[in-house]
Amino acid sequence: MNKELKKDNYFGLIFKLGMYWRIIYAIFKFVFGIILLKFINSNFTDLFYQVFRQEILEDKDDIFIRAIKSIFDGHTFYVTYFISIYFIFWGAVDAFLSFNLLKLRIWSYPVSLTLITTFTLYEIYRFTHTHSLILLSIILIDIFLIWIIFKEYKKLKLIKNI
Repeated sequence: MNKELKKDNYFGLIFKLGMYWRIIYAIFKFVFGIILLKFINSNFTDLFYQVFRQEILEDKDDIFIRAIKSIFDGHTFYVTYFISIYFIFWGAVDAFLSFNLLKLRIWSYPVSLTLITTFTLYEIYRFTHTHSLILLSIILIDIFLIWIIFKEYKKLKLIKNI
């Protein structure tokens, strides 16, 4: 029994460290979003032309390029606004949920598991296109966090007899 208690204390420490990591990472995302919103203002059309400049020069009549150009030319959508709002929103939600997980609020476990799992599935989808090692490491960390949140949720449900 003493071994189980020690194992439980060890896992509880890992859970707390994981939640503190999420809070710090969430604050970073939130601040990064604020910085992007405040200082960078790149028009999506300009970004598109920069990225696909070589393809546009090689084949101006490409059907893909013409279709994308017609979509972007009519919109004043700014990439950095979208990205900054995304970082601000996800950072705020992540910090809020992580704080509530640390406070052992039972409702925050299924909400966190649903949101992190959904986001991780999207990250996996993105990884299949980018093959980014940074994204892969974030995916692995998120999977680990899903696992520790789930284990802590099961333990909490047993304790509270839900």
